[in-house]
Amino acid sequence: MERIKIHIVGSSIASRFGIEDKSWPEIFAGHVESRAEVTHEILYGMNFSRSIPLLTATNPVDILILHFGIAVGWPVSFRKVDIKLGMTPLKNEYAFHQPNGRGRNFQSRVKNRIKFRLRNGVKYLLFATGQYKPRVSSRDLEDQVAAVLSVAKNKATEVIWIQHVPAWSMRTIVERWYYKSFVARIERFAEKHAPDQVTFVIPDSPLTDVTNYALDTTHLSSAGHVAYARAIQNLPVVRKLLS
Repeated sequence: MERIKIHIVGSSIASRFGIEDKSWPEIFAGHVESRAEVTHEILYGMNFSRSIPLLTATNPVDILILHFGIAVGWPVSFRKVDIKLGMTPLKNEYAFHQPNGRGRNFQSRVKNRIKFRLRNGVKYLLFATGQYKPRVSSRDLEDQVAAVLSVAKNKATEVIWIQHVPAWSMRTIVERWYYKSFVARIERFAEKHAPDQVTFVIPDSPLTDVTNYALDTTHLSSAGHVAYARAIQNLPVVRKLLS
């Protein structure tokens, strides 16, 4: 029996970032190798517009899986002067990375908790002054989603769009509100522009358990990659084509 073709395009979330074990695309490929030929590409810092050249160069497949990180819709600082707390400038697109309180010893755990509270305090202050908000305008969001899907749906019979979420327990109320509202819009626009061809996935419990995240509470831990591979394999659209 001819194996189906599955291609995965993902940001650093789908990579071995911070771990030595296999990423979820590699684990998933091993699980289904007898029934599917799985390939994957990783683009660090991938957003909607950056994904289009990769998708354009993709050969036709049965299933195309897109795994986007959380830079789109996540608030960033618009201050002219970088605010540096620890190693990360708040206006950098990776400013949402937060220590989760875990550490190798008591001293590092205390340091992480202090850093966590300081960063969140500054974020609330910037939000109150109108300087902490998403970089992408919600008015442009639909155009970007439509552009991605206009390419993706011509490359695959089925498109799976995974919109990654962080460990919510480590985020401010402001960040949760902004990002959840953007994700809801992304899902609505995706279903509008490819209603019969896209499966939209917003990770939920148990995938969002803190043990599935690395120390930045955004990228996946080794356990998280295993959990994601299992979850993708069990999606109805995947199971149907693999059966």
